[in-house]
Amino acid sequence: MGLVKLKVERAVRLSASRVPIGWVLEDPRFKTLMGDTLLRVRGRARRYRAAVIPVYKSTSSDAAEGFITVHDVLLARSFASTRSVGSVVRRWPLATFEESVSRAYELMSRYGLPGILVVDDLARRSVVGLVTALGLLRELMYMDPPEEARPVSSSYTELGDGVISLHWREPVTRVIDEIAGGRVLGVVVVNDEGGPQGTITVWDLIRTGKWFTRSEHGPKAVMGAAQVSRGESRRVGVMRVQRLMRRGVPAAAMETPMRSVMRFMASTGIELVPVVDGDGVVRGAVTLRDALRE
Repeated sequence: MGLVKLKVERAVRLSASRVPIGWVLEDPRFKTLMGDTLLRVRGRARRYRAAVIPVYKSTSSDAAEGFITVHDVLLARSFASTRSVGSVVRRWPLATFEESVSRAYELMSRYGLPGILVVDDLARRSVVGLVTALGLLRELMYMDPPEEARPVSSSYTELGDGVISLHWREPVTRVIDEIAGGRVLGVVVVNDEGGPQGTITVWDLIRTGKWFTRSEHGPKAVMGAAQVSRGESRRVGVMRVQRLMRRGVPAAAMETPMRSVMRFMASTGIELVPVVDGDGVVRGAVTLRDALRE
């Protein structure tokens, strides 16, 4: 049976789970309003590792306008950015407290989200809590393991399909837009031989500001139509991926049990594990989405 067919046909336990959503509910760590800047939220997201951030109607209200994700925070690309939360707020999808874990998983998978906001009902939209992909993975580890142990080769994401590789000398700017837009879940940094050196995910970009530009606008001419710029859009502090990457993440072989990788991700919070072939060359990575499909 081919790998693609195996991935499609295998049972997805989370999608069939009737576990109440309250069992995996997480509390929001801070309040965010529509008028807050993304730069302000970025600092809080880094401190609390908030994958999903509720956006409230007011400081005294529990009702939500919607939510933003950690990827949305990266849309503030300048130290002087005034871009507001209201400009990127997501008003849908939402889950309700009466629904099951399978519903939260379905919404996250359909919309490609790292988590989902849970409200009391869709009319009042009072915030009850959050469900995140990492939280679901930890819940999954408490379930009985599948009867047939599956290897990583049946479950990983190949390069070019949401995961890319970059040489350690490449600039970080090569991946900012892709990660911020959610088109790329992560980057495996490789050496000259194609072996893994480290990984980069949205959290590595959140914890540093050295990839920022001076301005979100284009360069301005000094005089008239001259092509000499004042440098407002000049890159500042741009680094090589080697400086930004997370080091020490172990690589998984094709025959490594998927359950072992899931246990590692659930216990460490690491969301990307490189996958190598028999020659030690990177072929892809196990992502949180892959782990939740197990």
